[in-house]
Amino acid sequence: VFAGTGLGVSLVFESGGVLRARASEGGHMAYAPHDERTERLAAWMRERFGRASWERVVSGPGLVNAFRFLVEDQRIEATRELRVALDAGELEAELVAEAGLSQRCGASVGAVELVAHSWGAFAGDLALALLPDVVFLGGGLAPGLVSALRGESFERAFRGKGRLAAAIERIPVRALLVEDLGLRGAARRAAALATEVLP
Repeated sequence: VFAGTGLGVSLVFESGGVLRARASEGGHMAYAPHDERTERLAAWMRERFGRASWERVVSGPGLVNAFRFLVEDQRIEATRELRVALDAGELEAELVAEAGLSQRCGASVGAVELVAHSWGAFAGDLALALLPDVVFLGGGLAPGLVSALRGESFERAFRGKGRLAAAIERIPVRALLVEDLGLRGAARRAAALATEVLP
């Protein structure tokens, strides 16, 4: 489950002794709220975008969306610097993440927690659907938010699957902290294609 400029989901499986990845558009599945705040977030996304999807929250732009939602809808306090950037349409996910992890902006703290919790809920639902050997979290967002992904909010959302929680209890979650993993994969695939014998 890779969050960066968007939200990518892929199933990796072995076929003929080779690891293969099955691409999907899983990040565009409908967002699933689970309490009063996330019900309001889903409604806010529908009002703003016409549809509420996981990618609108679990991604770099999603972190900015979460911040905007908390400031505009929930009236959570934000620093003047971040409010000015938001109003100018220049707010970047990195700034929200840094301000949230350093605890210097209430809306940023809330946005980081909301994204981590949502990422956990989404990854846990995928784990429940696919029962994989391991769940990997990656993309441009993972390295910056790794401390939040190790936190209670992510873990509670990932494991909190009610009567089926035991089904994913032992599935490990690993964060991939290499930011250019997609490029490395593309380079490896290109190298493999270059060695194939053409008919």
